[in-house]
Amino acid sequence: MNPEDEAEEDGANIDLDSQRKGKCVVLKTSTRQTIFLPVVGLVDPDKLKPGDLVGVNKDSYLILDTLPSEYDSRVKAMEKLGIRPPKGVLLYGPPGTGKTLMARACAAQTNATFLKLAGPQLVQVIAATNRADILDPALMRSGRLDRKIEFPHPTEEARARILQIHSRKMTVHPDVNFEELARSTDDFNGAQLKAVCVEAGMLALRRDATEVNHEDFNEGIIQVQAKKKASLNYYA
Repeated sequence: MNPEDEAEEDGANIDLDSQRKGKCVVLKTSTRQTIFLPVVGLVDPDKLKPGDLVGVNKDSYLILDTLPSEYDSRVKAMEKLGIRPPKGVLLYGPPGTGKTLMARACAAQTNATFLKLAGPQLVQVIAATNRADILDPALMRSGRLDRKIEFPHPTEEARARILQIHSRKMTVHPDVNFEELARSTDDFNGAQLKAVCVEAGMLALRRDATEVNHEDFNEGIIQVQAKKKASLNYYA
């Protein structure tokens, strides 16, 4: 009889880590702790190499994802200066300027989850609001929403680019002048510029046209402008 088999049958303590097959990982945390991981986590260990930056679970330290290399310089610079990164960011500005869009983009890039929380529960968040002036001052104190980023109405150059982005999947006539359209959309926000592209496409569809021309965009601007004035009159 094999003595090792007998020990297993008697319920003797067995070092499972020593019996695992596959690669293990030693990682160093931002707090200068050295952690040994017998199980890597969600990342293929064959894709990891010494010096890689990774994101880990805060409790188990299992590796959840790899981080871009440019992340390193900023983190190390903060560590050298003894600075902690901000815990919260507030995006504020008029409606339709892209605050929620930016928050969603950040969530997609960082695998973040946004939850509805009370002020004392805020840990690391991105918040967005149209009325920063009426927020509870407790939310704005240091240690919660440390950074405030304003999202104003887009400039003329930005309006032209936004129109191009929202019409990139449309069949647009080559003579459409986005710079001229941008000059005609003063005080339009990003959402209204998107609406202009939608209206222009609908107008072309009603004409049974195969392309959206410049006049379709001009008419779309007029229609969105009319809705904009009606909304202002309603709130007045």
